[in-house]
Amino acid sequence: MPVTTFAQSLPAAHRSSPITSYAYQNIGVNIDITPRTHHDDDVTLQVKILWTAFQGRDSRVADVRQSRDQHVIRLRDGETSMLAGLIRDDERQRCRGCRG
Repeated sequence: MPVTTFAQSLPAAHRSSPITSYAYQNIGVNIDITPRTHHDDDVTLQVKILWTAFQGRDSRVADVRQSRDQHVIRLRDGETSMLAGLIRDDERQRCRGCRG
């Protein structure tokens, strides 16, 4: 996202010149999983999900929304678990031409 500051260009003229720099921010789904094993071979997974996306249609605008979620999953030896529903329908529509 662009960040604009103003700097004095000429001391005698008392004019300011805009200087634009860019602040980069992670966008998408970030998943942090912390496993913990138990004496009976069970595993507890502490799952933290951070979902970040641009609010408006123009990705150059610094309007970002975030959603956080946290879950604890306990699995027995040999069991599996599935994570689903992390991408919203409006994000899927906006990213039809995306590569990845």
